[in-house]
Amino acid sequence: MVEEEVKRGFGPLLAVLSSDGVERITAKNNLTFAQLLLPYVDIQCEIKDPAGTSVSTRLIFDVRDIRREGFLLTLTVLPSVLHESVHTVASTSDATVAFRESLLRWAEPFEHEFLRTYIACLFVVSTNDADPLGELSKLIEMQHTQQHGSPTEEIGPAYCVHPKWMLPNTYKYYILVHDMCTNGEKEASDTFASMCSTYGVENCYFLRLNSGNGDGMKDIWKKELERKNRGLESGLALARKKILSKSAGSVEEDQESNQDHPTGLGSSLENCNCSYVKQYGSNLNASDREEISNMVLKFNQEALTPFVEKQLRTMNEQITARRGISRSLTTGMKKWFGAAAVQSTNSTTISYSMESSEMQMRRLADLCFVFGLYGFAFQLYQSLKKTFAVDQAWLHHAGALEMAAITFFMTNPQMPAKQYSQHYMENALNYYTTTCMRLIILLTQENDLFAGILLERCSVAFGNAKMLRKMAFHYVLAGDRFFKATQEILALECYKTALREYSQKRWFFAEDSILYTLARDSRSLDLALEYSEELFRPTSVQCEEQQQQFFSIFLELMVRRCGPNSVSLTLPVTVIVAKLVYVVYGNVSEQAVRELVGEASDVKIMLPSWNNLEKAAFQYFFGLSRKFVSVPSVTDEFSDYSVTRLARLNEPLRLRIALYNFLGFPVALKQLFLCLKEDYVELEKSIVDEVVLKPDEECVEVELSLVPRKDLSSIVITGISCSVEHCAKLLNCQIRLTSESRSFLARNRMSRNIQCCTVLSGTVSLPHPSFRIELPAVRYITAFCGQIYSVDFDLINEGYVAIQELCLVTNRPSMVSLYELVVSAEGEFSWEPSNYQLSKTDQNILIFHPKLGIVNSGERKKLRIAFRAPSEEIAGYSLSLLFYCTGDNGMCRQERHLISFDTRQLLEASMSSIGDAGDLCLLRVRNLVSERDSLLVKVKLLGVRCIKQPRGACPGLCTKQSISLMPLKPRDVILECEQSDNLCFTVGGESLSPESIVWLGTPFDSFPVWPEISTLFPQSSSASVSSFVFPNRSSSYYGVLWKADIVNKDGTLANITGETVVSFCCHLFPCESLPDTLSSLSLFEKTVSKSRIDEAFTESGRTQYDSSSLMCSVKCAASSISHDFTVERFCHLPIEITVKNNDKAQRHCNLVLQCYMPEGKGIFNSSQGDGCRTVSSTELFGSSFNSLQTRSSIGQPLIISNCVRKRASLSFGSIHVFRVCLSVAMASVYNVTCFDLTAQFQDDPETVQISLPLTFVSVTDKRASVKKQITVP
Repeated sequence: MVEEEVKRGFGPLLAVLSSDGVERITAKNNLTFAQLLLPYVDIQCEIKDPAGTSVSTRLIFDVRDIRREGFLLTLTVLPSVLHESVHTVASTSDATVAFRESLLRWAEPFEHEFLRTYIACLFVVSTNDADPLGELSKLIEMQHTQQHGSPTEEIGPAYCVHPKWMLPNTYKYYILVHDMCTNGEKEASDTFASMCSTYGVENCYFLRLNSGNGDGMKDIWKKELERKNRGLESGLALARKKILSKSAGSVEEDQESNQDHPTGLGSSLENCNCSYVKQYGSNLNASDREEISNMVLKFNQEALTPFVEKQLRTMNEQITARRGISRSLTTGMKKWFGAAAVQSTNSTTISYSMESSEMQMRRLADLCFVFGLYGFAFQLYQSLKKTFAVDQAWLHHAGALEMAAITFFMTNPQMPAKQYSQHYMENALNYYTTTCMRLIILLTQENDLFAGILLERCSVAFGNAKMLRKMAFHYVLAGDRFFKATQEILALECYKTALREYSQKRWFFAEDSILYTLARDSRSLDLALEYSEELFRPTSVQCEEQQQQFFSIFLELMVRRCGPNSVSLTLPVTVIVAKLVYVVYGNVSEQAVRELVGEASDVKIMLPSWNNLEKAAFQYFFGLSRKFVSVPSVTDEFSDYSVTRLARLNEPLRLRIALYNFLGFPVALKQLFLCLKEDYVELEKSIVDEVVLKPDEECVEVELSLVPRKDLSSIVITGISCSVEHCAKLLNCQIRLTSESRSFLARNRMSRNIQCCTVLSGTVSLPHPSFRIELPAVRYITAFCGQIYSVDFDLINEGYVAIQELCLVTNRPSMVSLYELVVSAEGEFSWEPSNYQLSKTDQNILIFHPKLGIVNSGERKKLRIAFRAPSEEIAGYSLSLLFYCTGDNGMCRQERHLISFDTRQLLEASMSSIGDAGDLCLLRVRNLVSERDSLLVKVKLLGVRCIKQPRGACPGLCTKQSISLMPLKPRDVILECEQSDNLCFTVGGESLSPESIVWLGTPFDSFPVWPEISTLFPQSSSASVSSFVFPNRSSSYYGVLWKADIVNKDGTLANITGETVVSFCCHLFPCESLPDTLSSLSLFEKTVSKSRIDEAFTESGRTQYDSSSLMCSVKCAASSISHDFTVERFCHLPIEITVKNNDKAQRHCNLVLQCYMPEGKGIFNSSQGDGCRTVSSTELFGSSFNSLQTRSSIGQPLIISNCVRKRASLSFGSIHVFRVCLSVAMASVYNVTCFDLTAQFQDDPETVQISLPLTFVSVTDKRASVKKQITVP
């Protein structure tokens, strides 16, 4: 046993570095390359010691992929992994084995020894790699850099220590893996030949894998991997949780919660048993497995063993040569005569260089030890312990003593105990704990699990020594520590073992304590009752209070196993009254229950609306000929319970009951359940364990339920059955139900006039469908007017009945749109609008009918619902959604959802006709968010779509029967706070369908399609709907689609979309009647006649200026910049202003760029007259003017420019770029268009002012970003 653990825990350590192509090949077998070798690492070999003696030994290689695994960090990760490894076993003996194996495997190596250091490295590449030889060179360079490069070079996971190497010249072995599932055998052979010519034939191996199907063969990897990775994954998760808890300052809270409740983190025994089992090696046949075994044998016999033998001889020769002349006479005299006098136990720190003779000898001894040369290693450890003792290097001395004891045992594992040098190990432990202050690190952390493991081992040792009382005492101590470590199974095992020693030996207090613990915490009820019965004796030494506690635990166990007595007593109403509050029939959410019982008055008013929606859905599926009967889901205290109501099969019938205690002392009611006139085995009843009714208390409400599993013609509920504790006994009692009011009960609690009631119900043979819509029952949404919300949700069939059809009914037809997921013939998924129609009896109710097909039990169907917030500013605007389904057996089920909107205005829009011919219209929009508001909102117009066209010719539009709008020139329209803009459209004769959208820029595909309400019925029959949605039936209605970027007052960003409905006023306005601020909007694009353009540009007598002469743009390096203002005070923003000369007269021009501070100044100077008006700042100087943007002054933090004025001369067709650097000193959103650009053309005395496009840059503080990332849970 010990020999096996030593060989497995201290075998030769081999490192693996593999390419990605290799891991892809081995991943076909659910393995890594290092895991692939696990079943073949146990070999028998011959090796020569430095003296030339051949020794037959058994080696168990420890193969590790150093990029994926290694030795764990001792203080942070290793304790958690050890804790979780013990969680996977169920007995103390197995727990000790699991603890020891995990400790030997994962504990990091110490600095004073060379054990658990890598002796060789396997470099593995595959023929699937693009360049196998190049990949091999990278792996070799990676290993060399890690071993001989910077000590901070990381190669493995962060939770592992850096790999350590035993020899400076680590042995390297090269493996080429070929996947037999692919072709290219010749190319693989050529690659392997190149490897052999470069690295030597003896150092290379060609491994072929995945030759065939290995499903019928034994899985030899599963047991090895389970043993190796026991508790590793859950331990790493636990370690991470502890580290995060410490960083958050909640270590004490986590420790208290761990002591009270076992957290587990997926590592409890039950979770481990339920883990998913993989099939390993499914593509490895017998030849592949034989090939892997041959590779390991060849690697050891022809490569590693000769290398190790050579290293042993070389190191032995070097050490012998050094020892001959290295020490002086003084050192020798000190060694022989001063060693006995050196008895100091003071902690001293002695360090040796790795090239010193002492460390070279320790390296030689450890190398002999890991390769099974225990005799030669013992001699070296004997010499080392004397040398270290002379130097007073107590840590090295203790390590040499420890290894001397182990190697002495390994030379003859069958030696008698008296021949074993026990004093070596005892002295080593003494030096570790006293002189070196190296008490086991795991115990210094006061971990209950590790203390419990050691105490259990002490108990076993005391038992072997026949010291039974000490054995039992230490088992109790171990059980207590296991309980604190949340290892309940191990704790009970220790207590059971201790009980065998204390039982019937007059150790009453100790025996009672153990029995009480076993009775309280045992998982087996029968065993718990056995232990609790033993607590009662004819003469007990326990006090009265303690005996009552014992008796309480006994009664609790009896109730749990046997239940109360069969005799039932009916409690009079003068003692306890059970008042019926409400009854719920079937699966109804709590929110729906509150609505239906009318707890809120506003919800009470909405009840008729729900009935109308239910009726509309019923008639949609079953027609008008079938009589509609509303099936109540809830009945309250005012209902008539003498009427039999329907209870749904396999669904709970829930009763909410208020209990009143009219006695003067507390009464404890236990095991409460519903009492029936006739009991049926087909009814499942819920039980409430205990209810304490205190005197003079208002009431205590309990909820009891039963589930009918079979068709029952009559279910009569008469009251509540419960158990009352009286004189140390449990009595079965019954409390009758009443529906009297609370005030009546208060007045007549001592009278006999309180009338009892019964709940009558029955079931049908057909079960009802049951489904769940994953939407909150009630949602309160604060939105902007016209804001659009899209929610994807699942329809889940939770019942046993297949759902035949589903519909969605709503009372707000213009606010809801339903989509269903459609799969095309090519297998592509897309969202398509569902079919819809108005109710035949109520035209204000809209019904959506998605084509979902049959939804079987447990099946999910994805749907998408879109909401459009009301177009007016309103509070508490309710939207009712009723999902109604029918099963394949004809039964129905509904689910209700209520959404409430609170809206505020964001965008104001209006549209009217301008011009003499009526072929132009004007869209005026304005951002209503104030600059003084805490919100920063930037609105961008996306497009316009038609919602409703008037029937017949529109007055004032000549003879056009329908209207279509097209922008004169699409452009970006962006509105800051309190900013307005105007956009011109041409009026055509072909109407737009609701699906057609006139985009002002790049199409935006996130807008839903709303139902065409006006087309569902003739105009005469849809008057109620049209008047509700569209007040003016003679006007056209259009939707202005917009997107808004919002910066909240806390600095968070939000992006929303919406649609603002505007009516198109058909009345014509001549251009002269427009306000002065809009007069420039008569300057249209190329579609307008040249004479009108000439008139516009000769306004106020100014010389005509062609707007296409110059084109310019403003560009910043990035729209969002993160800057650390603590490192550098100013954040620099490089700005490029590009100007191109496209003058039709081919004139050159002189440009002047002047920087100004935009604090309190807008892009347009209001003091300038009409003669200074220029093109819109959102246009890149197109062919003509098309709009004028007005904006209020916008303040922002100070911007510093590196220049005040720049000049340039621009010839025709050339481009000039002004490069300016702006500096800001704080985080904000900046308008970097803080420049005045003027141009003077050749032979033109006039100076033209050019407006630049608006450009914004967001500067954030990097400190805030880091802080936000840290606070994220």
